[in-house]
Amino acid sequence: DVCSSDLSDAATFAAPVTIQTPSGGSISVDGLIQGSGIASITLTGTTDLGAGLSTANGNITVTGAVTLSGTVSVDTSTGNNNISFSSTINGAQALTLAAGTGTTTVSGVIGGSTGLSSLTISGSGAITLNNIGDSDTAGVTGATALTGAATLEGGTYKTDGTQTYTGAVTVGADTTFTTSNDNVTFSSTLDSDDTARAVTVAAGTGTVK
Repeated sequence: DVCSSDLSDAATFAAPVTIQTPSGGSISVDGLIQGSGIASITLTGTTDLGAGLSTANGNITVTGAVTLSGTVSVDTSTGNNNISFSSTINGAQALTLAAGTGTTTVSGVIGGSTGLSSLTISGSGAITLNNIGDSDTAGVTGATALTGAATLEGGTYKTDGTQTYTGAVTVGADTTFTTSNDNVTFSSTLDSDDTARAVTVAAGTGTVK
């Protein structure tokens, strides 16, 4: 049997919580999930995320593929804790990840099948991302903004809106930044890892600076 966890109402947990389903199941989040005190939040399984996740002093970890079905904020900034997504994120919605000085990691492709409407990763903590979109699909149809130092481990960062990188950027592969005639802005350094990498910025009529 395929089982699912449907979280339609807001919930607050005072102790670390893991929400998971058997193989083949899914998680649906339609109400804000909060962790008070030192409570962390872990979602294990394919997840439909229609509402936000936040903690006061705990990490947030999502291990399955995510589809956004509403505007979503994932916030650990109060306690400067880590945010981690280990798989893909898709869905034509706005996503904000706020970890303060904590780290933010997205190991899967963002918007590989359905582009996000916007992507904001705020705070001064380190950011690690895989690809945004692919050669055929814009991973974000609106603005993309990263404020912390970012390690970009994929080779494709394709959007239909502006791309703004406030912190230092390090690429870990030959990398192409692509927009649909929108600006690409690097406010700090742009370097490669220990291996020399090729970087292409294709902004059409947009500016690159």
